[in-house]
This record gives sequence, C-alpha cells and structure tokens, in this order.
Amino acid sequence: MRKSTLVLLPLALVTCAGGALGIACGSTSATSIDADASATATSTSPTGTTTGTGTTVTPGKNTTYVVAPSGNDANPGTAELPFATLQKAADVAGAGDTVVAKPGEYAGFNVEDKNGTAEAPIVFRGETGAKVVRPGPTAKKPPVNTASKSFDWPRWPHGITVQRASYVVIEGFEVTGMPGEEREGAKLLHRGGAGIRLEATRHVTVRKNNSHDNGRWAIFGGFCDDAIVGENTAAGSKLEHGIYLSNSGDRPIIRKNKVFGNLASGIQINADNNFDSEEYKAFAMVDGVTTGARIEENEIRDNGRGGGAAINLDGVSDSTIRGNTLTNNHATGIALFQENGATGSRNNTVTENTIDMAADARWAIQMVGCQDISGTTCTTASEPPLVSWTRPAANATGSTGNTITKNTLGNRSATSGSIRIDARSLATDGAKAFTSNDNVVVDRFGVDAQTLTLAAWRTRTGQDAASRLAP
Repeated sequence: MRKSTLVLLPLALVTCAGGALGIACGSTSATSIDADASATATSTSPTGTTTGTGTTVTPGKNTTYVVAPSGNDANPGTAELPFATLQKAADVAGAGDTVVAKPGEYAGFNVEDKNGTAEAPIVFRGETGAKVVRPGPTAKKPPVNTASKSFDWPRWPHGITVQRASYVVIEGFEVTGMPGEEREGAKLLHRGGAGIRLEATRHVTVRKNNSHDNGRWAIFGGFCDDAIVGENTAAGSKLEHGIYLSNSGDRPIIRKNKVFGNLASGIQINADNNFDSEEYKAFAMVDGVTTGARIEENEIRDNGRGGGAAINLDGVSDSTIRGNTLTNNHATGIALFQENGATGSRNNTVTENTIDMAADARWAIQMVGCQDISGTTCTTASEPPLVSWTRPAANATGSTGNTITKNTLGNRSATSGSIRIDARSLATDGAKAFTSNDNVVVDRFGVDAQTLTLAAWRTRTGQDAASRLAP
C-alpha cells in the first residue's frame, strides 16, 4: 500500500505506485472458487483479540436482509419493506446472514470489526444491476500503518470496504466511478479510491464482481490472510493496478479474473516491509513476505501502459503462478523481484502460462533482486521505521530458486525476449537453484544487461535444454 515513484529502467523493472516493479503470464486448474473458499476456511484458526480479526463471532440470525433504492432504513429490511442503504444492512448483519442488494445505484458500505465463521459467513450479494457508484461513509477507524501516519485522509474515497473482519463474502456487485486523487489547493485529501478494499482481514472472499474505472485500484487488500479473489472483472484503474494485495498477507488465491486496461499492473502482490499494522499483528506476523499465493487461470491483457508487470510480485515466496493467459501487456509479463519486500520473490513455480507480450514491452518473465546488487540490504525495503516497529531486516536475497516450466513465452518486442534474470537471482538459494525447462520461447534471453540467444543461454545457465523456439 506504499506510494513509490514510477521509474523506467531499461530492460528491467518498472516501479509502480504501491511499490512494484513491472512484468506477465497463462493456462489451467480445475478447482473452483467455491471449493477453495471452503478448503481455506479452516486452514488457520483465528487468534488474537476480540476485534474483527480475532475470535469473537458477530451474532446473526440466519436472516436475509434486502436493500432497494425505494426502501427506507427505518424498515425491517425484508423483501416487502427493504432498507434503503447498504450501510444499514452492513450494520445489522452478522454470522450466517445474507444481504441482497436489488438493482439500482447505491453509495458504498463498510464492514468493520465483524466475524462470520467458515460455516456461517456474512454474505453481501448484489443482484444483476446492483451498482455502487459513490464512496461509502468514512470508516469508523481508518487504518494508519505508515511511518508518516499520513493515510488518515480527510475524505474516504472507497466503494466497498471490509476491515478488521473475517469470513465475509462480497459478490455480484458492479463498482465504478470511485474518485481519483483529490486536493484542496496544496492539501491532499486522498490518493484515490478502490472499488473494493480489504484491510486486516482473514478468509474474506471477493467474487463475481465487476469493479471498473475507479480512481486508483479495482480491488485492493492490505494485511489480508487467506483472501480469495475470484471470477471478478478488474479493469480500467486510472492510477494503479487491477488487483493489488499488499503487506504481508499469506495464502491468497487470485483465480479466474478478467483483468484489463489498468494503467499499472494487472495483478500485484507487494509484501512491503515498510508497513506495520497493530490490527494485523493481533492475529499474524508482519514479516514483509507473502507466502503460499496461488495466481491461476486469470485473463490479463493490455495493462501497464504507465509501468508495472501484468503479474507483479515483490517479496512473494513459495507460491504458484499457473495457467494464466497474458496478452498485449506493455511492461513485463511476470515480474519476480525485490524492492519493498523483506526478501526477493523466491522458490515460486511458474508453469503452464501463455504470454504474448506487446511490441513495446519488456521481458515475458523477469527475476531480479534489488537494484544495488553490491549491498546486503535493499534500500527501499529498509527505510527507517517508527521506533515502535519490530519488522524484520530486509535482506538482499535476489529472486532465487524459482522454477519456470511448460510456459509459452512470446514477445513481439525487437529487443526483449522470453526470460531475463540477474546474477544474484541466478545463484543457488540454499539447496534450491533456478530451474527453467520445457518452455516455448523466442530466441532472446537476458542475464543482467547481456542479451543471449537460446543456445548461449543454455551455455551460460545450463537451463532450457528441452525448451524449443516458437515456430
């Protein structure tokens, strides 16, 4: 969730606002979103305080509440006498309850400090034609997790917000038109809105929504464990990314989304070692690393005209990027790197993806460490913290130990190609080394600033012996 400067680096990375470097991918996986929601619901047990991410379940009545533009918040929220606002329904809903939004235009809503359960989540469902077109009310306790404490904006620009909450489902809404960055003279009111925004959550599912043409992000999450983002459209973000999960959250599933036309990255995960959260630390570590991510079967096209990979991963480890289709993206295809993460993006499997990069693009897959290869820490990930912070040190590890296999890595650029890696990321990481094979490639590879043919790449790295050139 950090703001960094957009920097264009030749044959390398693009630093996006939000702390990411730019690059893209595509193929198959049969597990459904609903099955994963059930499977991951019990993968970890809530611990901590009695806040929304802790152990206290918000009581519900297994009731369906109805919201309609013709309703009244003094009504009981039945089909015959619906509420008028989504916020009224969010205030009364508890575990096992379902909120149904009838067709029409609405202001957004906030779900704060509420817990459902794996068996009885709190569900918010938009019927076809239910549109959130204005920001929700200002949250009761907006999170402040930067050293400057500058995120306590005077205005709240987001559509749907879920924070300090667990076992909540958001589905079926169209969310559009959240504002871009706004100022009053020199005073910054906010940096731009997200269509759907999660913060300090566990087991929250965002599925089958259409979040498009919003100010900064389509779908954003910070400090979210076991988030499922599936079968959504995330398009046309005006300042940054389509789907962006940040700040140490583990085991996210991002699957079967259509992500297109975003200024920066299509999908970004940035573990960001420079941010802290008291709410998140109540139930999980703040370690600057995201582990166990699954990014599968997404359609990602025409992103990155302002920089940022189609799939942009900073400080992401032990994760799977499988079966995605990346078409006509303009920065990098899939970027595994270290800029803000406590480590590089290590020990990931990139497999069965189909990548066709635009003519103005960089590499189909890129694996790099932080820019200063001579140092032992990454400057960007080691900015001075508040005295109260206890985050881990950022080590310049490189993006080592990744496996690249069974991908189609096309590139219409005349200068970039299929795979680029830097020397630090090419090194062995403990017992595991970089591995690449059985790919369909173009005849251009890179090690640091050197461009190689497939034959020279094989000699230099010992990789891709069974890979073949695209016809």
